[in-house]
Amino acid sequence: MLNLAIFLDTFNETNGVSITYKNYFLWNEKFKKTKTIILSVADNDQNTIGKYTKIFLLKPHLMFRLPLYKDILIGFPQIKTVKNLLIKNHINAILLTSPGPMGILGKYLSKKLNIPVFCFYHTRFEKFVKIYGEHYGGKSLGVTFTKFSDYLHKSIYKNCKAIFIQSEELKKDLLKFNNKHIHLIPIGIDREIFKPLRKTRTKRDALAYVGRIAMEKNIEIIVKILPFLKSAGIDLKLIGDGPYRKTIEKMMNIKATGFVEQKLIPGLLKSCSALLFPSVTDTVGNVVFEAVSMGIPVIIAKDTPIAKIVNKYHCGLEFDPKKPSDLKEKIIFLLKNKDKFISEEIKKNKDLFSYNSTFSEMIKIIKTSTHSTG
Repeated sequence: MLNLAIFLDTFNETNGVSITYKNYFLWNEKFKKTKTIILSVADNDQNTIGKYTKIFLLKPHLMFRLPLYKDILIGFPQIKTVKNLLIKNHINAILLTSPGPMGILGKYLSKKLNIPVFCFYHTRFEKFVKIYGEHYGGKSLGVTFTKFSDYLHKSIYKNCKAIFIQSEELKKDLLKFNNKHIHLIPIGIDREIFKPLRKTRTKRDALAYVGRIAMEKNIEIIVKILPFLKSAGIDLKLIGDGPYRKTIEKMMNIKATGFVEQKLIPGLLKSCSALLFPSVTDTVGNVVFEAVSMGIPVIIAKDTPIAKIVNKYHCGLEFDPKKPSDLKEKIIFLLKNKDKFISEEIKKNKDLFSYNSTFSEMIKIIKTSTHSTG
């Protein structure tokens, strides 16, 4: 039997990684694939126990909030507490989800207890630490942040049994840390929530941005085309929250929704003609595939990890993330031809972009790898 421990920096949060492993809990309880404990940190000790999955939210011994993400608490629980949980639950495989404090702790304990370690590459930290470094301290600070990020990535990803990615393009990020054992697995979203829409007619076209409102998301390029959107009679919905929210609201002179529960997002998207996703730092951007699963085309930044996938299913357009004029041209073209960018294959194939596909393949690889080590 596979007894898996998943190390998370955040769990009761709204980021994509936290949402993914909340869905893992539900998936593992439904399909009974393995015994799993999920370890993360919280302000108070809390346990959520299912038959096949246990969630331990541990009080950090050392804790802090990120300066630019003050809503997120991260830290190190007591090493002895985590070590005892691994031993008590007979853990024979560890999955790390980031090079943050919990990832560092998980890698350390995997060596101490001789447990095979696996990694899921969820976040391109090296991309956005450079953005923040250069913004607040110029090129030299950007270089310093990048070197520190490289050090953390190397410490986590080197000598892993497997690294899971959801786009072939992400291999380029990882080859300098580990040129072996990189596995491409399917993208996963909750297709029970994000279902194909019935066609509805609206008087005005509307575009949506959904996600964290943060500097690394390249939202400022949308700000630059606002005069065009207003003159063309195109509405804009800003769905989400984040550290850059007040700045963007002031720039745009519109109000963001703030945090919205995932199950309510389809109701906000159903009247939208397209989704704008200008980020160049995301590994995948689940919201892109949530939109296309509903039959809403997307406009994404060129040469990003998801670009080839969007092009393969012909469900959206790419634009140059440094050229507002190109974004305007792509919006005009897509709105005139939006029916051509609705993928019937995605609408009909419910296993495509489903959490079941993602987690099934991940667990299959972990089981195979741990079995092969004896």
